[in-house]
Amino acid sequence: VGKLATFGTVVVMTDDDQAGEGAAFELSCQLARHTRVVRVSLGEGRDADSIDPAELRDACTASI
Repeated sequence: VGKLATFGTVVVMTDDDQAGEGAAFELSCQLARHTRVVRVSLGEGRDADSIDPAELRDACTASI
């Protein structure tokens, strides 16, 4: 978390399941006082490694 806090913006993308939401929440809480945190959501049941690169780019662009 220490190195991530040195960036101007940190993009957090996790699975939209319970574990992923928990991880995103924890990261966001720890980083929010140091940097801007943006959460990217791909939707229920979607994983970054199973979607088309163009869809991934669009999801990131829409969130930022």
